[in-house]
Formats: sequence, structure tokens, C-alpha cells
Amino acid sequence: MKIWRVSWFTPDRFTNRVAIVAPKLDMPAREKQIPTRNRRSASTLRALSMNQPASFERSIFAVAVGVACASQPRSAPPQPQPVPMNVAAVGVPGGCAVPAAGHTNDLGCYLTAVEPLTADASGPIYWYLHTFPSRTAAENAQPVRGTIVESFGKVWLLTMAQDTWRPPSGEFVARVGPIPLKPGKSYTVRYMEATFTPGMHTAPHRHPGPEAWFVLTGAQCLETPDGVTVVRAGHSAIVREGPPMLLSGVGTQVRRALVLVVHDSSLPWTAPAHDWNAKGLCPN
Repeated sequence: MKIWRVSWFTPDRFTNRVAIVAPKLDMPAREKQIPTRNRRSASTLRALSMNQPASFERSIFAVAVGVACASQPRSAPPQPQPVPMNVAAVGVPGGCAVPAAGHTNDLGCYLTAVEPLTADASGPIYWYLHTFPSRTAAENAQPVRGTIVESFGKVWLLTMAQDTWRPPSGEFVARVGPIPLKPGKSYTVRYMEATFTPGMHTAPHRHPGPEAWFVLTGAQCLETPDGVTVVRAGHSAIVREGPPMLLSGVGTQVRRALVLVVHDSSLPWTAPAHDWNAKGLCPN
């Protein structure tokens, strides 16, 4: 008995094929080659094939269909496509959340420290920036509410304090402010460092509290619904709580800046501004 591999047949064509093949089966000759104990099984098979041709053909047809389906080539499952980096859509590397101590990308915005605001916000509050030759020297001069960070190759003492505050030592770099805060609210201070190439920019976003920058190199441009503010190396800027904004590096040099956000402690420090689009007013 021969087994024929069938790729595919319609029911009509398959029936004709069985009618051609079945008469060629020499069942008595086959029985001579089968041991005596198995001749009853062979006779039974012949009876089934002769007496129940429709059922027999349907069974073989089902097997053929199964073989044909199994042999069909299967397409590979779709693979996820990589999402291209789009600064305008996803922000900047680091997202101002990756710790600065562990990042490997020179570009982006990275977190240097997070502290509760302990200064009395009933009066004007300023952001003081001092540098020290070593961390030990900064620790010896650190006030109760000062924060020591290492950023851009220097040791910084960053302090939120009143107008009359002065550290016992350290090199004065800048005083930024006053920072517009609301008396009686609980605030969190978030310190960051940012490095942008010219043309690099954030996504539109806003903060539940004021943001401030001190630019070390290069220049930056801040666009809000109120207009644009360009800040160059050695200068600072502040934006009040609430308005949507887009910040970009401008000019020909890499912009490096220390960044401060003082936000409502009960709210996330930032949120996307999907309800606003920048007009592209910043210079190149």
C-alpha cells in the first residue's frame, strides 16, 4: 500500500483521484505478504475501504487538508519598530530625573539634589551659588539649609536663603532672585544641571512653582506665551509658576547651566503642556 503526499485538492478532484488509486490496490497479493495473525486486520481494512467508500474518502481528505495547512509557510510575527529620538516630542536625555552622578551622556538634563525648602518664605528668598576647592571645605562651611553638589567639575554650595545671608567661606558666584514663592505653602527644591547644543530644546512643559537658571557657558532662550528671554553665560533668569514654556540652546557654543525648580510639594514637579505650541520665536 502506497502513501501519497497530497498538497491540496478540492473535494471533487480528490474523489476522482481516490477512484483511480483504489482499484490499483492488490489487496489479495498484499495479504500473502502479511503474517496469518494479521490477515484478519487486512481483510477488515479492505472491507472498510470497499463497503464505506464515502467515509474512507472523507477521512483521507481530512488528513490531506491537515497536511496542506501544516505545510503552508507562516509569516514571522511583526517586530516592534524602534522609535526614533525626537527631542521635540520626548524632551531631552536624562529628563532632569536621572542622577547626574551616574549618567554617561554629555548632553541632557540631570538631577543633582532634591531637598525640602526650609527657608522662611514669608520674605524674599534668593538662590545663592558658591564654589569650594573640595567637598570637605564645602562641608565645613555648609549652613543648615545648604546643599552640596558636584557639577561641571566643581564643588558647589547651593543655598536658598534671605537677602542678608552669607556663608563663612567659599567663592561667591551668583545670587539669583528673589524667587517668587507663596507664603504658607510647602515647597520642594530640585537642583539640576543641563547641557544643550545649539538648537537642542525641551518639550513644551510647565511647573507648579518657579524655575531659575544660572548659565555657565553658551546661551539659552526661553519661550512662553509672554514672549522670549535670552540668557547668556554669567547671567540668570527666572520664570514664574504656571505658564507653558519651551527652553532651547542658542548661539554657537554649548550651553551649560545650573537649574533650580521650587515646586509645590503636593504636586509632580513638572507636567507636559499639550495645550500650547511654541511659535519658534527664539533666535538660532
